[in-house]
Amino acid sequence: MISSSTRPAIPEKFMPLRRDIDFLAHLLGKAILTHDGEAVFKAVEHVRMTTLALRQKFDPDVEKELLRYIHSLDIQTSTSIIRAFALYFQLVNLAEEVHRIRRKRHYESLPNHEPQKGSLEELVLKLGARGLTPPEVQKHLDRLSIEIVFTAHPTEAQRQTILTKLLRIAMLMMAHERARMTPAEEETFVAKVNSEVDALWQTEGIRERKVTPIDEAENGLFYLDQVLFDRVPRTLEKLERLLNEVYGRKIRVGEVLRLGSWMGADRDANPYVTHTITRQVAEMSRTLALKKYYAVVDELIGRCSLSSELAPPPPSLAASIKSDAKRFPAHARSLEGRFFHELYRQKLSFMKHKLKITLDGRKGYAGAKSLLNDAELVLEALRHARSALAAEVAFLCRQIRIFGFHLVSLDVRDNSQAIRKVFESRKSPEAKEVLRTIKGIRQIQDEVDPKSVTAYVISMTHTVDDVLLLFGLIRKAGLLGRIDVVPLFETIDDLRRADDVMIQLYTHRVYRQHLRKRGNIQEIMVGYSDSNKDGGFLTSGWELYKAQLDLTSAAKQYGIRQVLFHGRGGAIGRGGGPLNHAILAQPPETVQGMIKMTEQGEMIHNKYGNPYIADRNLELMLSAMMESDMLREPMELEQGWVKATEELSQLSYKAYRDLIYNDKEFEVFFDQCTPIREIQGLNIGSRPARRVAGSLKIEDLRAIPWVFSWTQSRYTLPGWYGFGSALKEWKGDRGLLTQMYRKWPFFKAQVDFMAMSARKADMHIARRYSNLVEDKAMRERIFSRIEQEYNWLQEGILELTQEKSTLPMNPTLESSIKLRNPYVDALSYFQISLLKEWRASGRTRDDVKHAVLLSINGVANGMRNTG
Repeated sequence: MISSSTRPAIPEKFMPLRRDIDFLAHLLGKAILTHDGEAVFKAVEHVRMTTLALRQKFDPDVEKELLRYIHSLDIQTSTSIIRAFALYFQLVNLAEEVHRIRRKRHYESLPNHEPQKGSLEELVLKLGARGLTPPEVQKHLDRLSIEIVFTAHPTEAQRQTILTKLLRIAMLMMAHERARMTPAEEETFVAKVNSEVDALWQTEGIRERKVTPIDEAENGLFYLDQVLFDRVPRTLEKLERLLNEVYGRKIRVGEVLRLGSWMGADRDANPYVTHTITRQVAEMSRTLALKKYYAVVDELIGRCSLSSELAPPPPSLAASIKSDAKRFPAHARSLEGRFFHELYRQKLSFMKHKLKITLDGRKGYAGAKSLLNDAELVLEALRHARSALAAEVAFLCRQIRIFGFHLVSLDVRDNSQAIRKVFESRKSPEAKEVLRTIKGIRQIQDEVDPKSVTAYVISMTHTVDDVLLLFGLIRKAGLLGRIDVVPLFETIDDLRRADDVMIQLYTHRVYRQHLRKRGNIQEIMVGYSDSNKDGGFLTSGWELYKAQLDLTSAAKQYGIRQVLFHGRGGAIGRGGGPLNHAILAQPPETVQGMIKMTEQGEMIHNKYGNPYIADRNLELMLSAMMESDMLREPMELEQGWVKATEELSQLSYKAYRDLIYNDKEFEVFFDQCTPIREIQGLNIGSRPARRVAGSLKIEDLRAIPWVFSWTQSRYTLPGWYGFGSALKEWKGDRGLLTQMYRKWPFFKAQVDFMAMSARKADMHIARRYSNLVEDKAMRERIFSRIEQEYNWLQEGILELTQEKSTLPMNPTLESSIKLRNPYVDALSYFQISLLKEWRASGRTRDDVKHAVLLSINGVANGMRNTG
């Protein structure tokens, strides 16, 4: 499907990536020829070559001819072409991931290489160079806490079936990368990859039914099962080993990295998440954890063949086996004559038996602590015997300490208005469900695992009453001190008064009793999505920055240690962007060694769908957090910087609000120039796209479809709009902004993220989408305003950064965008044509709807972003 001769020369280090893309594209072309025939293959090639030529040298006549050609195609052929480009992007994404791993391995194989930036190796060397002593490092590690929370926010457009097939191809290609294959082995490799690509071509890319909360939870557990159950403890194990090597003495790395989830517990305006669902998901997680331990112990039984004669165990092991035999006589009898003189195997066999009956619902292990006691007993026995197998049992102990029997800790989330309804009408269905959920939390903690549910998040927290109303219900349910009550501040106004709300809580007598039971730790969530939709990117970022400083000051005043929970989305327009950069851009004094962050939708797959990519992302997060906590000093902001940012924020806020909320025609423009309504028909999540059904108001639209729609139509507006006007109108010293960019991590991150978001936009294609707006005068007026803002942004960023390109910091991303753009253009042209046809038919033709939804999937893959 892709010919090397049609593309410009690239640096040598990218040549293996090009070869992989050509290889996969060739197999895709082969599948198209086999199953859809030569006519479709030639149509795909015609569109591909034309969009590529248009990117190399734009010709309006060639574009018009392409649009006429696309419009002339029958719906079946159009659908096949869209599928071809959509699948191509899935394979390109896969090839880029493999190349990232290839470059990392190449770099690490070089003699005397410098540690990779952001790696744990680099971090540990920095700690040593700074002169931190082992006790100082240990003190920081003992208070370090990082929690990654998987959310059920609907931004993963791909079916799990497809993601699994893509992972198989990736693993085949990585195995190929490491091996020296014979011709016959090479032929087998090609045949296996070809089989997967061929199957992908014949696999439906659109979900047939609406995703349920259970589906979402199962998808989340897939990554835990396949990747993170091993990779999280492996990352911590690596950090401990590196610290011990550099410092030459034992430094213990505890369970500083943990996983949480909202899947099956996020009730916020989602009627499909009930107390029953939450209980079911908690039990599913527990079952998976037990099965994982069972499999590990079963394997250890096969390998731990140490003879008690050759490797004498300590007396404690025999005593433990005797105790187990007394408690489980039937299993003890089944071991008679087996494992003679193999006490290690006997103990592991009892552990396996106890795990099995625990899975069956009988009394085996009362909890994770009991299993850990057994595992640590075996560990000490193996260490006593100086067995190399001790390392593997030590790893099992680390897994148990991290995942327990809960696997992930669920956060229940609900809207403050839903809580208030309990006090307005306790007999309403909504109120009853809130009360059943709170009662259910107690039951889950008592009957499933105490750590299965650990927090209750109150979205749209406006006042202290929003927290105290829920707190009263939790207290009445007997959960005082047993669960975190977490206010979520989301809008610009709420962020500005967040510290006042918290001070009222800190001075509330009964609430302070609750905090004392929680170790005087208060979790506070700050939302990036709705604050961005409310005030634009710069204002959202600045208000979040100030709110964190104010919240930290309030917590310090009242002797509270706070955990800031960052509700970040995948796209830059919802707080996305490189996570390690975002951590280092936080005010250092607000981090305090504890942080919690959401990961959602397609970002879960992108970061944790591949074990090798997961390793890198976990290291980036851990090293950034430790650097922020151990190596960065509180930054005294210059008043000139604060004043300039405040002024820019106000100007940006005004420009953003004037368009989004104050222009009376904007809602219609947005509804018609983006596929917002069609996105609502894409079964990517269980939650409704709007808080109020049928409403066109931007206020009632959730942040995810808001960002998703602008990404599809190539505007990426939520990630940058308003800053261009601010730079244009600001009257201050331009040199000051350049100084801020170079010396202030927060300001640099904001500017870089806006530049990245804008670089993914394309105003020429965006104008094509604007032609879907029926009122010509309206579309010209609003589009011209957006285009002008975009141009001001480009000019302003170049002047501010003193760079020749808006993406000098990320040449790899720049290269990726250039590679993708021609083919995203193809999908956009088809999508625009099909949207016209779909809407003209009164949205009644299922075949056209299916093609539109496929194009949405394809653009999401091409842009590597949904919401």
